[in-house]
Amino acid sequence: MLGQNTPYSKELIVERYVIPLAPIWGGLVKEVHVLPNTPLHKGDPIFSMDSEPWLDKLKTA
Repeated sequence: MLGQNTPYSKELIVERYVIPLAPIWGGLVKEVHVLPNTPLHKGDPIFSMDSEPWLDKLKTA
């Protein structure tokens, strides 16, 4: 009964590589430089953060 009501397969491969990314400091993401399913190389920019809040803190200091 269970096999008739649920998806069934003799061979199943679930593959998903997820790498969590977080900036060193908090803030808003200004721009994303990559597209889904696009190979990356070492040193490629992934995203840009909004630097305006940090520049304001630097000016007041």
